[in-house]
Amino acid sequence: MTHQTGPTRLDPGVPSCRTPPIVSDHELLGVIGAGSYGEVWLDRTVMGTYRAVKILRRDRFSDARPYDREYAGIQN
Repeated sequence: MTHQTGPTRLDPGVPSCRTPPIVSDHELLGVIGAGSYGEVWLDRTVMGTYRAVKILRRDRFSDARPYDREYAGIQN
């Protein structure tokens, strides 16, 4: 498995953060989508399975209510 020093933009129209978040047993390959609540990353697990991972960024919310609502929606 290779590790990148920074994110790859798989969609050039999508902004990416500077450093991929650390997710245990996963390699975040690049940003495939973004919105007001965070980014969606293409991920490869240690077993080689590809998945989409949504990363929420709490600092993008002015208060906890919309963050909690989005987080609850992801859990469901």
